[in-house]
Amino acid sequence: MVSLLRNGPRMLFIGTSKRCEFIDFMNEKFKAEILDVDVIFDKSDEFNTIIYLFSELKPNVNKSDVTDALLIRNDVAKVLCRLVEQNGSRLIDAIRPAPQTVLMRAVGDMEQMLLRIQRDFGGKVGSFNYCIESGCEATTIIGLTDKPLSRTAKFSDMHHNFLSLNQDYAALHRDLTMEAFRYLNSGLDKKDWHELEIRIYDVYGAFQLHHERLMEVLDSLELGIVIGEAWSKDYPKFLFPVEVYSVHFLTFVKPSEFKRIIFGLEHLSDGTRIVDYDLYIKNKKVYWREIMNNKMKTSREVEALKARSEVYSRLDEKTKVALAELEERILGTRK
Repeated sequence: MVSLLRNGPRMLFIGTSKRCEFIDFMNEKFKAEILDVDVIFDKSDEFNTIIYLFSELKPNVNKSDVTDALLIRNDVAKVLCRLVEQNGSRLIDAIRPAPQTVLMRAVGDMEQMLLRIQRDFGGKVGSFNYCIESGCEATTIIGLTDKPLSRTAKFSDMHHNFLSLNQDYAALHRDLTMEAFRYLNSGLDKKDWHELEIRIYDVYGAFQLHHERLMEVLDSLELGIVIGEAWSKDYPKFLFPVEVYSVHFLTFVKPSEFKRIIFGLEHLSDGTRIVDYDLYIKNKKVYWREIMNNKMKTSREVEALKARSEVYSRLDEKTKVALAELEERILGTRK
């Protein structure tokens, strides 16, 4: 539900005196994308390979010395195999791995979290360019973001400081994975996680579809962890029980923010209300008017559509497509 750590793209430094021939070869084999050195990281994911080309590969690299930056939509092992096969034509003068990158999810004070990791592992804090230029093939660069790691990480989403470490990558990755929750909590400054209950109710009984729709959003936004699910009873009127499906959720998000998210999911874009997602904290219901910034009289539908728009602006296209399909199926249960 919450991705706490993932790898960044693998990067290679390559020196070549046959720049055009090398680029033609990479285009032929991999349909390489030539991108600006300042945006190439934003366009990549953990299973891609970035190649930085230099006319001469010196012991210490500098961004200004990069002649081209190539993005390959394949893993580094496949790229290296093709380069080994081809280098009889001497396309490569020198090659070495660039520092590896690890991206970690953060909440709250990201600088505090970064310093906590530095206190445990050492290393130097600086900009990404500094970490790349001062690093070597044994360097691992740790970057923090408060955005979901399930999507492509952009520099605009990253904390401005990174941590550069010269340690065994496999051991470091294992230790960071084991301690990821502890580091995540270090940025919360002793604030508690919230245990919430979402009660799903639909008079037409399409509980499974509404559950799938809710999970699509919670997974995409990576808001926390499901810790339990069960059928239960609710009493909207005295001595009038209705069956609901309850999802118990552990989150670092404020209950008011969480309520606004699920409130926005109760309506379709045309205003049609398709479900009740009621939020409870310690068996106390959170009402929609409690989360309004403007306490003056307002329409529930208007506020729900505003909340829906806010939620959808945070979702990736894949999730939006999945939600559209689920909403169409939900409407089919009303016929």
